[in-house]
Amino acid sequence: MTELGSDETYDYHNSVLDIHQQFDYIIDTSGKVSLNDNLKKLNLYGQVVLITAPKDNQFAFDVREFYTSSKSVKGFVISHATLEQIQKAGRVLNYWLSKGYLLDDKCEVMPLDKAAQAHEVLENGQDAGKRLILKLSNLDQ
Repeated sequence: MTELGSDETYDYHNSVLDIHQQFDYIIDTSGKVSLNDNLKKLNLYGQVVLITAPKDNQFAFDVREFYTSSKSVKGFVISHATLEQIQKAGRVLNYWLSKGYLLDDKCEVMPLDKAAQAHEVLENGQDAGKRLILKLSNLDQ
């Protein structure tokens, strides 16, 4: 996000191949962009960081070019994170969310005891593009 220091942001709904520049770092949070396309947009020593696995799960790229350009792919899998890492990430995310920087989406806040209802809303596609946030009332006040 530009508010947090990014020079530019790009919508994953548009092809990254249409962007007329190369990047040192690409952080793919959607999994909807082909890894092959992301790798094509990297500079020398560029790095792709995956927050989720690419949806297409098909990887056919020029290994020689990848190797000779010293590119790299890294991933972060939350299920491998320690409790301390998750707590720290939660504090950072909550801080920036409270400042209004991370989401410009419409949000619906629900108490934690409505988790089953929230899950049902998502399963049935009734969220209308909203992000559902479950709130632990005694921790968030």
